[in-house]
Amino acid sequence: MAGADPNQDQQFLALLAELEIPAVDNVPVLIARAHQICKELDHGTSFQRTVNENTDMIYADDPSLQRVSDRVNRTAVRFSTASVVVYCPSHRGELP
Repeated sequence: MAGADPNQDQQFLALLAELEIPAVDNVPVLIARAHQICKELDHGTSFQRTVNENTDMIYADDPSLQRVSDRVNRTAVRFSTASVVVYCPSHRGELP
């Protein structure tokens, strides 16, 4: 992503690992999604909506994960949280 801070990206990846959702593949896609979450929040989308979008994407990628929906939801919350903490901390007040 043009203009992205590589140090910030490394901080994001480290936070994902700390939250027990390490980025094992598609790192550029994950970073782009994190930036998209911030743009959505900037335009008034609720934090919960970003979580719902994340879960929808996870299920679209692997429908069998619907069997472990609680785990998928926790992962989606953690991902959106990490996105906010690293890329758009002005939205920290919206975190659960």
